[in-house]
Amino acid sequence: MVLDGLQAAGTLSGERGAGSMIEDYLNQVAEKKGGVTTEFYNGPATAESMLSDITATDYEGVYYFTIIWFTVSGGDPATGQIVVIGEDRYGDPQADYITINGNGEYYTTRDDWGKITTITSSGLADEGTPPNIVIKIWDQSEEYVETFGWEEFACRWEENPVIKPSGGGWDYSDGKVFTKEAIEIDDVIKYNGTEVTVLDVRIHRNLDGVEQYRTVVY
Repeated sequence: MVLDGLQAAGTLSGERGAGSMIEDYLNQVAEKKGGVTTEFYNGPATAESMLSDITATDYEGVYYFTIIWFTVSGGDPATGQIVVIGEDRYGDPQADYITINGNGEYYTTRDDWGKITTITSSGLADEGTPPNIVIKIWDQSEEYVETFGWEEFACRWEENPVIKPSGGGWDYSDGKVFTKEAIEIDDVIKYNGTEVTVLDVRIHRNLDGVEQYRTVVY
């Protein structure tokens, strides 16, 4: 069976025109779990939530958050407000409103956060050049909380089960992903909010030995 030029077994039906065929086929976007970072958000100011549903106790050794830090840069003129909605460590609702008046570093006045429900901005996203916002968080010891970054990559995600004929450390999987990204075994990838761990990777090369794409089994 051939799926848009890629066979169900994960190989191309032919070499001629394979490059453009692959590029056309990889028209979905998934994410790969990256390394440890203290940046919970690094991107443009938006009216939508820049950070949402962050619970302190989900992080190892963290009982509650104290200060939420915002580094504002590149704005013209970078004036507006950042709004933090959440709960204190006892579960009571609370909010903080941080006035932004130029590029620089800002922080919350409340220092007892059990959960961050949303962080949004007003005014900043409407500027001619919206500023970039970096969000970092202190724990109860005033140390930066560490999280994992996510990197987007182009792919074609298929949820069809895969059965390995023989050998190896697995014999059944939930599906496979075609991609040109350098995905490895044990990497964690995510699509539409679902995280999976990579079980196997098959590299497909052209007649010159150049890698064309990978079949990632999860």
